[in-house]
Amino acid sequence: MTANSDIIRSTSAQEPRTFLRWSLFGLVLIVAFGIFLWSNTAYDIDDAPITYRYADNIVEGHGFVYNPDERILGTSTPLYTLLLASLGFLGISSPTASNVLNLLGSVALVAATMALAWRLNRSFLTSLLAGVFLVTQDSFLRYSMAGMETPVYTLLIVSSLLAFAGEKTLLSAVLAGLASLMRLDGFAVVGAVLLGCWVRQRRFPLRESVVVALVLAPWILFSSLYFGSPVPLSMLAKQHHLEASHGTRFWIWDWLFAKPLHSGKVLLPFVLVGLLHLRRRGTNFPTWIAVTSWLGAYLIAYTVVGIDFYEWYLVPVYPVWVCLGVVGLSAVFKALRGFAGQRRLVLAVLSIAFLVLLLFPYVRHAYLSVDGYKRYLLSLERTRALAGEWLRDSTDPASQIKAGAIGHVGFVSKRYIIDSAGLVTTAKQLAELKPDYWVLDYPYRGKECGPVKDFDTGWPNHPRLTISRCSEVKARFDTLVLAEVRVTNWVSGLDGTWYRESRPFLETQWLVQDSPPERDWTLYVHFTRQDGTMVAQADHTLGLQAVGSVISTTQWPTDRRIYDYVPLPAGIQNAAFPVQVRVGVWDPATGEHVQSVPVSSHTDEHGRLVIEVTEP
Repeated sequence: MTANSDIIRSTSAQEPRTFLRWSLFGLVLIVAFGIFLWSNTAYDIDDAPITYRYADNIVEGHGFVYNPDERILGTSTPLYTLLLASLGFLGISSPTASNVLNLLGSVALVAATMALAWRLNRSFLTSLLAGVFLVTQDSFLRYSMAGMETPVYTLLIVSSLLAFAGEKTLLSAVLAGLASLMRLDGFAVVGAVLLGCWVRQRRFPLRESVVVALVLAPWILFSSLYFGSPVPLSMLAKQHHLEASHGTRFWIWDWLFAKPLHSGKVLLPFVLVGLLHLRRRGTNFPTWIAVTSWLGAYLIAYTVVGIDFYEWYLVPVYPVWVCLGVVGLSAVFKALRGFAGQRRLVLAVLSIAFLVLLLFPYVRHAYLSVDGYKRYLLSLERTRALAGEWLRDSTDPASQIKAGAIGHVGFVSKRYIIDSAGLVTTAKQLAELKPDYWVLDYPYRGKECGPVKDFDTGWPNHPRLTISRCSEVKARFDTLVLAEVRVTNWVSGLDGTWYRESRPFLETQWLVQDSPPERDWTLYVHFTRQDGTMVAQADHTLGLQAVGSVISTTQWPTDRRIYDYVPLPAGIQNAAFPVQVRVGVWDPATGEHVQSVPVSSHTDEHGRLVIEVTEP
């Protein structure tokens, strides 16, 4: 009777403690859920819409393609593409589906990280701290809701390691195989799991290898037949980007082992302590092997393959990183407790104070970096989406658009995309295809294309986004070609520098057809009513720049466009009567006038002239 009473009292005493622990775990997940919602914006990182477009083309019946009828594997996440397409068949748009997957995947990743920390150290506080530290990692927070596969991919990695720690090796192999389908670098977790199985079973893990092969085989067979190779063109392109930028292969090591210390991130010493502590304590050795070999393989793979730096490649490291770090913290606290003797209360207070001081720079840095990242998305990425809308609404559906950042531009515009970064366009296509429009972070300075639409991004590093039109001819005068006319606040000097003016100008873009003309032509611009009555006019030597420089038409270069500017008459844009614009040239020496041409313009429902001006 006494023994039974002791058991009942012990069980009753544990129930409140268990409830408290689960409540704290739940609180961490609820806080994480709120943080993820706060970090989200209406615009995703530019790489995400590339996958959206692949998924949408599958749903619309065009196949697994970016541009219809072109079987080029330009997304590095085939499984995520198929997930989005599957939800697309249910009527859920790709951006919405991706945001839901990001949110659920990020919250589940926090839970999986806490579970992995528990498996490694069997400590409630260690597990809880793993979740807390994970949601203070700035790179993880920035890309938790950026529209990419990153949270779900990282969840597959951590879940595979967690299943292995629980000795569910077949499940671990399945999850590792799915991680490889989510992204090619998932093969690092495949190798880690198979190595761990080999150590645990003391024989080659045949069953687990077969399971991985069965998971991967359908995609490898399909992609080899459909695309010609399961290796994404985007991966090869990013290798070339590193070569072109002369970047270092060791960026991932630099970021994890050097830069974190500059940001107040001092987990690195505790990560090393955690690795040593787990090994010396005799923690399940195969699990230790799987976790450490995955971390090493992941870091080494990015060094060897030579992919250019993209911060979201760091995210899969953080869950394992914080698990090892909090295990190291726990080991240090336990060692100090052994020296503290009867002063454990003092040690507890000091430990809590130390954790607060340790977390403070993390929290502050994470908040500032995520807040800045949100401003980036709402400025530059929003502007790219607006450029896509302009192209969708203002260009012929058969137009070919060239761009470097193709995500939002391609997804929103629904036009054929020529990718100058080479993610979805081959080198041969780049050499042969001629764009109708070119989207750039700066105006195109060549002869073939000239700016027609400017966007102020509001982002200091890329203050301007420009759409240039190519191979457009409005009129021909002698050997001069009038290529484009627009109203803009951006003006170009002869040195190629662009200036932001407070007042709008009528810009005409000129180029030489074969050789410079033998006469110096003068420009004239007429603003008239529909009956021909003159409202305003301008007349000056052709080649006048807004900054005051003039280059004679007889001296014009043949390899680039010349930009001429006429100040727009005050009130002309809001005139209460229809206005027509005509542009022409004349020769002051002979008085000869060349027939003028009307400028492309239209009137609104009130019959007023509408001229598109870049927003100030």
